[in-house]
Amino acid sequence: MFRKKEKSEVDNLTEMISKFVLTLSGVALLILFGFRIGPYGEQLKINDMLGYTASFGGAILSSMTSLIILYVTFKQTRKIQEENQRQTFISNTNEKIKDHREILEKVNDNLKSIKTIRFNCMADSQKALNYTTNYEKIYQEFIGISDMYLSEDIVEKSHWILNYYNDAFARRTDILKKVASNIHYDYANELKDFIYLVDQIILGLEQFSNMLHNNIQNLYNEKYNKLDFN
Repeated sequence: MFRKKEKSEVDNLTEMISKFVLTLSGVALLILFGFRIGPYGEQLKINDMLGYTASFGGAILSSMTSLIILYVTFKQTRKIQEENQRQTFISNTNEKIKDHREILEKVNDNLKSIKTIRFNCMADSQKALNYTTNYEKIYQEFIGISDMYLSEDIVEKSHWILNYYNDAFARRTDILKKVASNIHYDYANELKDFIYLVDQIILGLEQFSNMLHNNIQNLYNEKYNKLDFN
C-alpha cells in the first residue's frame, strides 16, 4: 500500500484560513440576513449595510492575522522542540556507540590474549604453566570490562564469562600450589579442566563480541532513522 502524501504546511495553513474566513463570512451573512428580515429590516439603509460589512470585515481580517501569527509561532516552537529532542537523541546515541566500541575493542583484545594462552598450553603441555603467567593480568582486565555498564543483556553475559574466569583462576592457583609443593607433580588432568574453562571463556567472549556488534548496528539504525535527509 502507498502512503498518502502528507500535506505541506502551506496547504494546511491555506485550508485553515479558508475555513476560518468562510465560517466568519457565513456568520456575518446570517446576522445580516437576520437583521434584514427582522421587524426593523426595512429601516436599514445601504450606509448601514456598508458600515456593518466594513466593521465585520475588519474584525475578520484582525482575527485572521492573529490566527496566522499564533499558528506560525506554534509551528516554529514545536519545530525547535523537536529539533532539540532529535539533536539530544543523536548526541546520546553517539556516546553509546563510542562506549560500545571502546568495550568491543577491550573484549577483542581480551579474546586474543586468552586464545594465545590456550594455543600455547595445547601446543606444549609440559610448559603449560609458563604460558599462563599473564593469565591474572587478562583476568583483571576482564573484571574491568565487566564493571562497564551498558545494557542488561551485556551485563548478564559479562557476568557469565566472569564466573568461568573465576573458576579458571582458582584452578590455575590450585595447580601452582601443588607444583610448588612437588616439582614433579603431574597436573595433566587439572590442565584439561583449566583448558575446558578457558574454552568456555573464549566461547563467551565471542558471543559477547557479537552482541556488541549487533548493539552498535542497532544504535546506528536508530541514529539513521532520526537523521533528516530532506
